[in-house]
Amino acid sequence: MNPQRVAVILKVTGWKTLTEGSFNLDLPDRAMLDGLLGLSPVWSEVGSSVIYPSLFKHIPIQRGPYLYYRGELEVHGESRDILIRRPSNPIMNRVELYAPFAIAAELQFSGGEALGVVASD
Repeated sequence: MNPQRVAVILKVTGWKTLTEGSFNLDLPDRAMLDGLLGLSPVWSEVGSSVIYPSLFKHIPIQRGPYLYYRGELEVHGESRDILIRRPSNPIMNRVELYAPFAIAAELQFSGGEALGVVASD
């Protein structure tokens, strides 16, 4: 629904591909979410440029710019590059993860498990 996002993500990460969709990660507290603000985002996506289904089109405008950070996700003992997205005005303690691989499939994730995610400059 947001093809312009794919081109920018590939550019800022240097990836050749991007798996469709994002992986939502609920954080246990707001401090973890706000900790990202101490890092430099690799990209800031204007909320009004994000396309949502018409019933939810107000959401990206309320959330303000989306900030994207480099990160790593531990997958079976191996560190893999990811991109972490955080809204400027979050409604909940949630980030979205983007990657050049299918995160849930790679992790064999069924939910409720702790994940090893580290954001970086």
